[in-house]
This record gives sequence, C-alpha cells and structure tokens, in this order.
Amino acid sequence: MSSPFLPYHNATLSIEVKGTDLVEDELGNWILPSLGTQEFKVFLKSPSKDDYNYISRQGVDQGAVELEGYLVEPMFFPDSIRLPGKFSCVMKNASTGADVSGVLHLEYLPGSAVGADAITGQPVKGYFLVK
Repeated sequence: MSSPFLPYHNATLSIEVKGTDLVEDELGNWILPSLGTQEFKVFLKSPSKDDYNYISRQGVDQGAVELEGYLVEPMFFPDSIRLPGKFSCVMKNASTGADVSGVLHLEYLPGSAVGADAITGQPVKGYFLVK
C-alpha cells in the first residue's frame, strides 16, 4: 500500500540510518554501526494559522519555515531513527520548481489513535532552514 500523498511529495530527506545492534569500534567503544544513507519522500505544507493546535515558534531562526505533513515513501521511519532530530533535506520550491537544500528539524509526533497512519503515512512536523 502507498500513501495517497505520494504524487504530491515535495521534499526528500537524506538520513543516515544506524543499525540496532552495538558493535565495538577500533578504539574499544560500543557504537551503533551506520547502515548507509536512506532517502525518504515527504509531503510538507505550511501549517494553518487558524488551527487551534498551532503554536508559534518563538526564538526559532527568522528564516525558518514551519512545515507539517506526512512521510510518503517509505511511509514510516525505521526504529533506528529517533525523533526529535535534524536531517539533511532537499525541498522543491513551489513557485520555481528549483531544488532548495537545507536542514529539516523534526519534532516527535505520536501516531494516530485510530490507525490512520497506516493510510496517510507517519505524520511529521518541524521547521526547515535553508543552508
């Protein structure tokens, strides 16, 4: 099954995915091994200021763009990706179609109590800073 938002994805997250089993490095430290970089397609939009759940991001960089949306491919982050976090992101500029690189700061959002995430994909919310 795929997300109904897949045709509208407008951002790609590049995230270094870590393994779940600890391994010992050459210095004797226990670390999570890198499994490489995985790309995630995301549908993002600006939140409605009329939403009663809207909270202004006082103190966030003035150039930040607040966004919310859904993961569309794959529809969920693997267990090894922990939120909140900062992730490299390439977004499509809606007016010009050009790619814009930056950092997406994501918050933790709980899943739907009624299981809607299985249809829409994992909800994401945060802000985007242009590099």
